[in-house]
Amino acid sequence: MASILVWGDEFDACMLAKRVLDTLHYSVVVFTDYSEAIRWVQRAQPEMAVLDSKKDGVAMMMLEALKKFNPDAHVLITTTDSPSSEHVKKIKALGADVFFSRPIEIDELEKRAQRIFSQKKSSTGR
Repeated sequence: MASILVWGDEFDACMLAKRVLDTLHYSVVVFTDYSEAIRWVQRAQPEMAVLDSKKDGVAMMMLEALKKFNPDAHVLITTTDSPSSEHVKKIKALGADVFFSRPIEIDELEKRAQRIFSQKKSSTGR
């Protein structure tokens, strides 16, 4: 079963993402604490992450750490901020697959997750 990290500072937003991904039968773990999330990432090396981006750069640090432990991990970044084009370029350069402004539509999150894991299955032959 695919493992997914959902990380951000708003517990309710993280839990909503978890509920959506749970319906797709993925193993989803939620963290709002950076240090706890990093320790889990080191052990679990999740295949996908949904990260909430803030201007303070913690989500960028999370993205970098995630890619360090699993370079093939797929990452969806969400934000309520209005990011600059430079910010979006930097996030993409660090390896994020998708950048969304919140609120994100539930069906869009489902489609993105399904697309990521169907690509993974076809590339591994499983």
